[in-house]
Amino acid sequence: MYYFKILIFMVFFLTILGGGIVLGNDWKGNSSDNICGLSNPKHITNPAIVDYNKVYNAASPIKKMKKEGIDPSSAKGSELIAEATREIGKACRIVMSNKNLDSVWKKITSKAGKIPKDITNEVIKLL
Repeated sequence: MYYFKILIFMVFFLTILGGGIVLGNDWKGNSSDNICGLSNPKHITNPAIVDYNKVYNAASPIKKMKKEGIDPSSAKGSELIAEATREIGKACRIVMSNKNLDSVWKKITSKAGKIPKDITNEVIKLL
């Protein structure tokens, strides 16, 4: 009986603690704006954002495409865009992990007015 009471107390305590950490549906975003990490805004507690245009243009495959005048809609252009997308995702995952974030987004808002961390510069440094 003693262990059962301890178990009940622990479940209650963790429920209260969890309720304080995860604020339900505080964050709002479209899954298409998620780059990596948690993609359901209901589960997010510590997101980050990037200025995707800056990050995209800093990716080496995009620089190559522009420098060589490759048409983005061509087969080679599509290949370079896919490579840039993978490169950006990898850099975002590294920064997300290093900074203990749970997700990285192009755009996400908070109903409570919280501002997500902007990791654009850190991501660009890794590209």
